[in-house]
Amino acid sequence: MPLTVLAPGAVSLITDVSSEMVTAVLPLYVVAGLGLPGDYGSDLWAVRADGTGTARRLMTSAVAPAYLG
Repeated sequence: MPLTVLAPGAVSLITDVSSEMVTAVLPLYVVAGLGLPGDYGSDLWAVRADGTGTARRLMTSAVAPAYLG
C-alpha cells in the first residue's frame, strides 16, 4: 500500500484510540481534578405528547438521556 493511504489510516487509528481513552477518564477528571460535584448531569423530565398533564421527573442527574436503568 502506498504511504498516502497508510499515513492517514494510522493517524485516524491513533486519534480514535486517544479519544476513547479521554472519554473513559473524563468523568473522573471532572470530579477529582476540577473538584466539581459528582451530579453534573441534568434532570430527565417527561411530559405527555399532547401537552396535557404535568411534567414528571424520570431521573435525577442523568448523564445520558437514553439510560433509564
